[in-house]
Amino acid sequence: MLDKGNPVRVTLNEPRVAYWLSVGAQPTKRVAKFLGEAGLRAMPSIRPSPVKSAPGKKAVERAKEKAAALAAAASQKQGEEGSAQFTAAETP
Repeated sequence: MLDKGNPVRVTLNEPRVAYWLSVGAQPTKRVAKFLGEAGLRAMPSIRPSPVKSAPGKKAVERAKEKAAALAAAASQKQGEEGSAQFTAAETP
């Protein structure tokens, strides 16, 4: 594979490209980038792709339930430790 700056890395038949664009051909994003770099078309705008790894609704609900259960268990454990300290202080 040739370097990105090498002029023969991608060779375009400019009259044919112009013809196909004139009759309505829609280049893919990658081809549009090549055409933009060659000056045959405006460079495509770069938009961030949507996050496909976002958790679903059920996964979010389960995570909230788990967090609530952990918080309840932690507060219950903290309450038990506090009462144990209170009874130890009262005992002579």
